[in-house]
This record gives sequence, C-alpha cells and structure tokens, in this order.
Amino acid sequence: MLASAGFGNRMKLLLTGLPMDATVDRVKSGMEKLGPVTEVEIVDKGLGAVWAIVEMPITDDQAFRMTRQVTDIWHDGKFVNLTVMNH
Repeated sequence: MLASAGFGNRMKLLLTGLPMDATVDRVKSGMEKLGPVTEVEIVDKGLGAVWAIVEMPITDDQAFRMTRQVTDIWHDGKFVNLTVMNH
C-alpha cells in the first residue's frame, strides 16, 4: 500500500538539462508550480551538465504525471527532463 502525499510519501525526482547557473532557490521556485517541494539538491556533473534532485511529498501517480509534463522541453539550448528516481 502506498502512502498518500499527506502521510509521509516522499518522491525523489531528477531534473536534468539545467543551466550551469542553476540554484536551489530557482529550481525550488520552478518546481513549486507543479507541487510542494521539501528539498532540492543541485548536482554538477561536470562539462556543463547540471542536475537537480527534487524531493516532493506527492504520490507515485502525481510524480509520473509530472514527468509526462516535463519531458524534452527545450530551454536555454538544452533539453530539460524530469524522471522519477528509484529509491
């Protein structure tokens, strides 16, 4: 049985294709347009690859719907993608 968003279910989402100057505050602000955000971690993969790990108190279904919304969006010369992390 899955926990509902209000009862501790935390989904980790991977946001890729971010600009090199991405910040926790800007990623959080953008992702909060899709739902509540509990934590953001910026990961610099080197060679201009910047990712964010975003933790949100949402259900599996909500997470998968978000990933369908944020897939192959062209922004600042890169494709931005959102995927559900295995955890």
